[in-house]
Amino acid sequence: MKQNINLGKKTNQKFVQIPHNNLRLKLKAMCNRYGLTYLEQEESYTSKASFLDNDKIPVYNADNPTEYSFSYQRIQRGLYKTKQGKLINADCNGAANIGIKSNLNGFTLDRGLGIFGYTIKG
Repeated sequence: MKQNINLGKKTNQKFVQIPHNNLRLKLKAMCNRYGLTYLEQEESYTSKASFLDNDKIPVYNADNPTEYSFSYQRIQRGLYKTKQGKLINADCNGAANIGIKSNLNGFTLDRGLGIFGYTIKG
């Protein structure tokens, strides 16, 4: 998470020195304080699977590594093309798949979340 980042000298010094576990504990405490649910979600294959094509998102198993095929096609850094030819930002795709994988309260992206906002010319 913190390797090879360049946020500027001062920000880099402050951010990079935060131990990952301390960050998680502080987030958990803040969620508790404000009545929010804190959930750690396993994220394997969430950026490879296509959210819009409803790809099955498996769980990685180091003891039994399996090769999976997904319907997405990477066009360029940060941009995926779905089986239907729709373009989606890679971060939006991954975040939506994490939501699906967490299965909290029937997660859905039915409307108003900006996935189909703009045509991108490549």
